This record gives sequence, C-alpha cells and structure tokens, in this order.
Amino acid sequence: MISWGILGTGYAAGRFADGLKSVRGARLMAVGSRRQSSARQFAGLLAVPRAYASYSELIRDKDIDVVYIATPNSSHRDLSLYCLNAGKAVLCEKPFTLNHAQAREVVDLARRKHLFCMEAMWTRFLPVMRDVRKLIDNRDIGDVQLLIAGIGHAVHADAQSRFFNRALGGGALLDLGVYGISLACHLLGEPSRVTGRAILGPTGVDEQCSVILEYAKGQLAAITASLRTQGPNEAVVMGTNGRLRIHEPLICPYRISLEKLQGQTVQSPSAPRWRSIISRSAVLRRLWLALNAVGRVKTTVRSFRGNGYNYEAQEVVRCLESGKTESELMPLDGTIGVMKILDDARQQWGLSYPGEHCQMSPNVN
Repeated sequence: MISWGILGTGYAAGRFADGLKSVRGARLMAVGSRRQSSARQFAGLLAVPRAYASYSELIRDKDIDVVYIATPNSSHRDLSLYCLNAGKAVLCEKPFTLNHAQAREVVDLARRKHLFCMEAMWTRFLPVMRDVRKLIDNRDIGDVQLLIAGIGHAVHADAQSRFFNRALGGGALLDLGVYGISLACHLLGEPSRVTGRAILGPTGVDEQCSVILEYAKGQLAAITASLRTQGPNEAVVMGTNGRLRIHEPLICPYRISLEKLQGQTVQSPSAPRWRSIISRSAVLRRLWLALNAVGRVKTTVRSFRGNGYNYEAQEVVRCLESGKTESELMPLDGTIGVMKILDDARQQWGLSYPGEHCQMSPNVN
C-alpha cells in the first residue's frame, strides 16, 4: 500500500481525501494543518488515522510515502522542497508554484533526489480527456487551428480570501486560467508568443484576464478567466474539417461533442439563390445549420468512478509502483512550460506576488 499524507484542510484537500477511497493500492495515513483543531476535525470527518498540528510534523512522519499539497498557492514551492528533502514523493496542487523559477527549483530537486513529483492537474487524468487526446492525434477534426477556453465563477470579493489575496498568490489566472492554458499546451504544445490582458481589482490581483497563445504554424489559443462572473466553463477546439467541444464543467468534464464540418453555409456570389436567402435570414440560417448538423455531431459521455480526484491519485500510485519519478501524462517539463506562460502574462499586466523571488523560509508551520 502507498501511504498518503495531505497538507491542508480546505475544499481541495477534502475532495482529494474522499477520492482516495476508490484508489487501488492507496491509503490515507495523515493530515497536517497549521491548527490542531482543523486537523482533528478533518481527520474525524474523513477517518484519517493521524492529525498533525503543523506541516512539518506530517512531513517527518516516516510512514508516509507521498504528500498531497493542498495549501494556498504561495506555499507550494516551500512545502514541495521540504517534502522532497525529507524523501517524500510530491503531488502538488495547481498552480504548481508561483512562478517559473520556483517550479524549476522544485523539479531540479526532485530529479536530483530521484523522487516522484507531479502537478495535481486533475482534469488531465479524467477518462473523457483520453478521448480528446485520441481525436486530436488521429486528426478527426483535421489540423487544429484554434482553441477557445473560458472559465469563470462569480466569487465573493473578500480581501482575505485566497482568490483575492496577493500574499497567497490569488487571482483568476493562477486559480482558473491555468486550466485552459494547461489544456492548450497539452493539445498544441509550446507557444511562440504570449499576449495577456487583465483587470486588476482593489487588492491588486487579476479579477479577470485573457491570454492569447500564438504558435509557429499559425494556430491560436484564447483563454479567459474571471472571478467576477459565471463563464462558459467549456472549451472548443477547431480544426480544418471539424470541431471538438469539451462541455461544461471544463475543470472536470465528462462529455464531449465532435462535429464534422462540410464547407460554409454562405458560399461565393455565384452560389444558388436559396443560399443567399438563407444567409440573410437569422431564423432560416439557424434552421439550416441545425438540419445540416444532423448526423454530423457525435456526443460522447464518459462517467467516472469516485469524484474525479481519484484518477490523478491512481496515476501517482501507478508511477510509484513502477519505480517512475515522473508521469508521462503530466510531465514536469510541461508543468514548467505552463508556469513560464503564466509568468509572461503576469509580467505584461504588472502583477507580482510578495516574496515570490525570495529564498525558502527556514520553518514550516
């Protein structure tokens, strides 16, 4: 059995702990918090054997093989380094760290120590995403030209909330936009240019943002994220002869639709007169598009076991049992590449986080 420890007692920690129940070869051994009361409450609700009043106590527990880090963004780098230095494998929540330099530091240490390390981008491991990857690789929509992804949730603007607190690494990009950017990198690779715009709120973090990724072969990816409003929470990948829709909710999808395209509705000026009539009528145009789509849209639904968090945990167990130090599905170089894009975008709108370039703090509380 692979023994797990969880750092943090928030929403993601609770969901992950629940997901571990359906992971073969895994057992949850301990939870660590900055407060004994939080650790004990979490352990009581989820039947966790050991509850620690500090992160350091859990990290020093010799019975734990791998640590899931579900603390605020600002602590990811320090806690990852501490875990690795203690000989623990690491699964760290997204965003992996605050910036590219911190990510590189964690990855370099993991590789020097030959320890497993992975970003907890749980979306990547859900069953329907295997279908997405296969359809793209098989060119079912032809050559990919454009990807559009939008994620938004109306979050109450609380300066102390992790979403709006600069000291905790808050903002729409790191908490929500990272999903769309990770998806674009997974499907299209490394972009040649990054362009970002954002609306900074009273606390200094980006409450809304948009990032455009340009690629050497002319493809584009447009990612939006918002803490102010409910977004479409889906993605559409468009190719030369089809498009693929990853339906809401994008962070944990279970349904996709593949649509084959057979030319444009409005053709050249020499097209038949009935096409011209259709093009001038919104009602007729919608009806024509609906009729034209019959038989060309194929929807796939992939239900998943557990609550979805179990799939990334199962990948960690698989890798550890196989002696692997990285996952082929979520490689560390890919995580570093995503962090570089986040840095490029933030630099364009002038957002930095307190202490993100400082050395590791001497203590873990």
